[in-house]
Amino acid sequence: MSLKRLSTGKFLAGKVVVTLLVCHGTTFGQAPDSVARKGRWYAGIGAAYHSYYSINQPHSRIYPAYVSGGYFITSRVALQADVQYGQRTEESSGGESVINGEAFTFRNLEVTTSTALTLLARFSHRPQRPLQLEWLLGVAWVRGQVSTTITRTSATRSESFYYPDISATEPHVVGGLGLRYQLGPRLALGTEVLISKNLRIPPYGLLGLIPGGGAKVGLSYLFGPTKP
Repeated sequence: MSLKRLSTGKFLAGKVVVTLLVCHGTTFGQAPDSVARKGRWYAGIGAAYHSYYSINQPHSRIYPAYVSGGYFITSRVALQADVQYGQRTEESSGGESVINGEAFTFRNLEVTTSTALTLLARFSHRPQRPLQLEWLLGVAWVRGQVSTTITRTSATRSESFYYPDISATEPHVVGGLGLRYQLGPRLALGTEVLISKNLRIPPYGLLGLIPGGGAKVGLSYLFGPTKP
């Protein structure tokens, strides 16, 4: 798990949290149309980073974007589905070797693609306020695939060797906190901080206690009439 990238995502979300809290300090009125959210759909888009913990490859790190859609069962409770996709390429030196009297330089190229579908229940603390604290709980299905290519190059030729792809689909339970600020009757700015637990790893011992984590910021749009 990339701690540097994870820290960057949390820092970005933290800046948004501070901004929202400043807004909350000066705004205590009722959120535009917040009470009339029951029975309405919404959609969202934004930037995200999440690293899902896995003992073996593939190690799924998903960034930088997400799309989501949800439905308000009540003014306080919503069900939401998120889709995230990410791809990263890592190149490293494989050293040098002499084969049949010919000197070769080796390079390793690893491409990891990750996709996550997350189903979340969102619980708003005070939906009538412009700034809303939310509790998040759900499950994510994460699929990762690693493709590895080794290229050896000499003074006269270059050859590539392809390893069989490694893929896995793993379920994770996810939970965390979110802040949502109503910019108007339809538009809201939000941020989330989440942790995740791989359900394929037994919940005991050191490896069973290591969580994944992530953060995201984005905008959501509420569909339907602007008045009750």
